[in-house]
Amino acid sequence: MIFKASQQWFLITLCLVITFLKPTWAQPTDITDSVEEEVVVYNASFFQRYAPNTALDMIQQVPGFILDDGSALRGLGASAGNLLINDRRPSAKQDLPSLILSRIPASQVERIELIRGQVRDIDLQGEPVLANIILVSDSEVAISWDALWRRNLDISDTFEGAMSISHRWNEIDYNAGLRIRNYTRGDDTFEQESDGNGVLDEIRRDDALFEGWRSSANLNAETLLGDTLMKFNTTLSGDFRDGDRDIRRTHQPPGNRFRDEFLHEEFNSRTFEIGTEFEKNFSQHLQGNAIVLFILNDLDTFSSRRLVDFFGDQTLFSENDTGELTKESILRIELDWTGLKNHTIQFNSEAALNTLDGMLIQIDDTGSGPVEIDIPGANTRIKETRGDFLVKDTWALGKFELDYGLGMEISRISQTGDAEQQRSFTFFKPQGVITYTSDRGNQTRLSIVRDISQLDFSDFFSTAEFEDDDLALGNPDLKPDTIWNAQLIHERRFGEEAVFKFILFHHWISDVIDLIPITDTFEATGNIGDGRRWGAEVEAQFHFNGWGLPEQELISMPVGRIQL
Repeated sequence: MIFKASQQWFLITLCLVITFLKPTWAQPTDITDSVEEEVVVYNASFFQRYAPNTALDMIQQVPGFILDDGSALRGLGASAGNLLINDRRPSAKQDLPSLILSRIPASQVERIELIRGQVRDIDLQGEPVLANIILVSDSEVAISWDALWRRNLDISDTFEGAMSISHRWNEIDYNAGLRIRNYTRGDDTFEQESDGNGVLDEIRRDDALFEGWRSSANLNAETLLGDTLMKFNTTLSGDFRDGDRDIRRTHQPPGNRFRDEFLHEEFNSRTFEIGTEFEKNFSQHLQGNAIVLFILNDLDTFSSRRLVDFFGDQTLFSENDTGELTKESILRIELDWTGLKNHTIQFNSEAALNTLDGMLIQIDDTGSGPVEIDIPGANTRIKETRGDFLVKDTWALGKFELDYGLGMEISRISQTGDAEQQRSFTFFKPQGVITYTSDRGNQTRLSIVRDISQLDFSDFFSTAEFEDDDLALGNPDLKPDTIWNAQLIHERRFGEEAVFKFILFHHWISDVIDLIPITDTFEATGNIGDGRRWGAEVEAQFHFNGWGLPEQELISMPVGRIQL
């Protein structure tokens, strides 16, 4: 909900009233009273009322928590989101946290911890809150499955099914899953376009139907090799679809002329990821992690367009064949040292090699035979080498906690093919967070962090958009936007089940990335300058016992959002 200016004072007044209410801490038997004020523990029995099938069903019911499936920031550390499993972050990048949780049966979850500060030397990595899934040890084999059938009366049926198994075999804990979905997507739309004077210029009617299927297979395993914990992750997924879109364009005036467009599209995407992680305690105060990850994505698209005039004669036939092959290799080292009292010092380093090979072939036939179109930036190879370093200290000062550090990123991007150049970037990434926990019901957090966004290498080479009659030109001069992110969060808990959260934020953005129109048919992704974004968010979840509602009923609602 977007609030108008006249409603902002009401929102602020509501926040102040709720903030100063006295909390009540009625302690249900299914919630454990943690000795750490920064941790709220929800035992498995707390979620029984929701009849969960998977850990994902459970995490969605944790009061005051929203699962983050990873951000658009650069690096492996930023892709982990706000999820831990047995105190450890998932060491996968393409395997989203929500998909990982969907493969863990609810029967294997012992409890979920909501971590709101530095505990047990866990690296929060800038997140205000983490959810920690603690699994049952030495559990029996668990198999979960689900199936979905949906009938669209206007189009067709959709089927989806998934199955996973979790077990321990020869000192190896593993989880394997398989998911497959077939779908049909279609639409029938009507649009009117006007000229600069508001005069109706064109009426457009679309009729589209696409069919396809998606599948994924996953295997996650871990075991102890001596005193070293080894984790293995692999993911294989595919997305395949094809379909047609028929467009009738009726021009107003003169003469109500019209033409028909017939578009066909085929889309094939295959992704493979494999990674390993090693964790070892070198001494009482020093712990290290090493992660090695490789990702490959192969994308092929084919599309065609046929234009027919008022008399049914073909005026243009075009074909577009695009291929993208991307590879990413990552090595990440993490060291945590707790040798100083009330301090946790962390050193993280990451090296990455990313490549993309892009190719575009377009052929047009206006009646005199097929002709290959020369498109600038249609064939290119991009290579990026990147190093990322961070030193950070978490300092516990009674009710205060100070988290501060300095990071640096060095990268070099080279491009060959239709455009040839090489560029180097250096970014400093300071961060500072101060958290004040006055009591178990109140916590205030102020942070300022500099973030670097992840570039999409597909924006470096040209692609054609037949549906919009546009050509998206590649931009070899594109650079990542940087954001100074300031945020103030106040969280008020009335017991462990009722939560009120108020968030203020301000972003200073340099080199904003957006789509830039060049001509009526050409556009390109580029940096458009600096910008600012600020706003406020209010979230609330209340526990009602009575009021005509079932006992122990939870009501969750976003109270409001202001963003400019």
